[in-house]
Amino acid sequence: TILPIGSIDCGCYGTFGPAAERTRKELPILLIAIAPRLQSKIISIPLVEKFAPRSETEKIESQDTIRGLVAQAQKLGLRIALETEMPASELLSFISACGQGVGVCYDLGNAASCGFDIPAEIRLLGTAVILVHVKDRKRGGLSVLIGTGAVPFDESFKALKEIGYRGQFTLQAWRGTEYLDDASAQRAFVKNLISSQI
Repeated sequence: TILPIGSIDCGCYGTFGPAAERTRKELPILLIAIAPRLQSKIISIPLVEKFAPRSETEKIESQDTIRGLVAQAQKLGLRIALETEMPASELLSFISACGQGVGVCYDLGNAASCGFDIPAEIRLLGTAVILVHVKDRKRGGLSVLIGTGAVPFDESFKALKEIGYRGQFTLQAWRGTEYLDDASAQRAFVKNLISSQI
């Protein structure tokens, strides 16, 4: 009730199977509570790992769940950004079936871990990208200090500039034992990237 919130990642809500029923009941309540404080007006829903729809049945059910959430989000002036493990061409088709008000939360580290061509994906997604999560990962591996993994940051931020991205960058950065120093270094790394593309 006090502090503004830059962005929010609703990581515990599934969109298919038994988890979808909980999502349909609980997430609208969260939307009402969070809408006045959410500066970006974007709710990120990660469809990754155990929440990633893989079969056609899971994808169709997920799209149905998301369409219901979109209707409620739009009444509150919110948009929904989906973070997925899908390649860009499949993702564009998936979000188009979810209705207006749905975009992409592009997670650089997760895309690198999946082995995607990140700059090409960003260019293909274009204005569908409405939120960017900045992290770094090894291909097929875990998060690492930003700038030491598989993400081609210079090319990726160049692609973001080309598509006219002006949204938020949320650092979901690696943390070591010296987490304050790590946070400061990674923030500076990303600020330099943004400055170099202005």
